[in-house]
Amino acid sequence: MKNLSPRQGDMLKFIIDHIDQHGYPPTRREMADALEVTGLNGIASHIIALQHKGYIGLIDKGSRAIKVLRFPDGRAAEVSVREPALSNGAEQEASGESRGSTEG
Repeated sequence: MKNLSPRQGDMLKFIIDHIDQHGYPPTRREMADALEVTGLNGIASHIIALQHKGYIGLIDKGSRAIKVLRFPDGRAAEVSVREPALSNGAEQEASGESRGSTEG
């Protein structure tokens, strides 16, 4: 793991494993719990460091807004990320569909 502290490496591995298992990145709270960090400030510092080192990118300000750019060994990453599943009503609302609307 070039230029990564052991803790940053652990965090990057956790993010990659979480995406592999669930299809989307972990929240900061999930990272803190998995790495046994009591506060979110430590997680935020590691996220910033991983971003500055080019291992992750931040998509937006959402809680799961992390995209893996490089693996710990430095290889470029092409990790698929999907949004967490929504309920049917939320999916319709998110896509702009409304109940009872008809095209005519």
